Amino acid sequence: MRAHYFYVGAGMCHVVECPGNNAPVLLDDCGSSNSDGGLTKDQAVAAVQATTAGRPVILVFSHSDADHGNYVPDIFPNPTPVAIRSIWGGGSYANYNDRVKTWLREARDAHIPIRMNAFPDPGVTGFDPGWSNDGNRVDALQCGTANTYVLTVNSTKGANAASMMLMIDHNGEKLLFPGDATGDAQAQAVENAGNNHKPANFLFTDVLEVSHHGAESNGSNNKAWAESTLPRYLLSSAGNSYYHPRCQAIQNYRDANGARLLGAPKHLLYCGEHGQWWKYEDEPYAIFGTNSNGTLTVDVNAGGAGARTTIYCGPSQCTN
Repeated sequence: MRAHYFYVGAGMCHVVECPGNNAPVLLDDCGSSNSDGGLTKDQAVAAVQATTAGRPVILVFSHSDADHGNYVPDIFPNPTPVAIRSIWGGGSYANYNDRVKTWLREARDAHIPIRMNAFPDPGVTGFDPGWSNDGNRVDALQCGTANTYVLTVNSTKGANAASMMLMIDHNGEKLLFPGDATGDAQAQAVENAGNNHKPANFLFTDVLEVSHHGAESNGSNNKAWAESTLPRYLLSSAGNSYYHPRCQAIQNYRDANGARLLGAPKHLLYCGEHGQWWKYEDEPYAIFGTNSNGTLTVDVNAGGAGARTTIYCGPSQCTN
């Protein structure tokens, strides 16, 4: 399994090349409000098209914010069910921008299955507040031979809190994509895991992307979430516009009781605090950000004697 965290500046864009023969590609968000020195819109669109070419796509909008989905109509200008197996969206259709809403209606007219709240079609179903699939994998989101779980979606009102939080488990190696989840959404994911009688380590994650680009507002990336997930690798998708990721948010994962963060070759890491950048030239932990290290690629090799995860910063290996 290979996951790409494209450096699109102030936005998110993830492509997961699912494992297995004839496996689909899972595209989780793709948009930006400012390229901020990263890939331009045209470059990002071309990169995603090249990565997904010839394979069916499962498309997920974590939520309605434009910086998570405004590139999608350019990636798939003529949506067809051959190219896109299904579309899943957190939040309400009414809150998506007009161009994406027009594109979603075109996808519906092309008979692509859609699941999203308040979609203007009685045949399209949405999600109950805080929905998860009872702690079981979601077959319609299955990433090849890897299992996909919806930890929560539409947890509370507000675009960010509605984020669909996905976990992909490839033979025990877990990647977690939280969108812009707030503290309420994170707490709902933890509650759902408990309500579904999952073991205490169910949310322990190998590769965790910090939520909301590394923000700490509205409880995002709080200590309780850090201790519930205990990532081995920590990634952030952010540009330079909002001083993300925030230093305190990153520190919460370093300080988590039982922290599992791995060491890594010393590398550059920027974080923001009090309206300024802090530059760490010798970051010793496996913490990487797109605005510090460029596009990040995660390889999960779950064969042989055991799983091994390797992360690349651009073309260069940036983990041990």
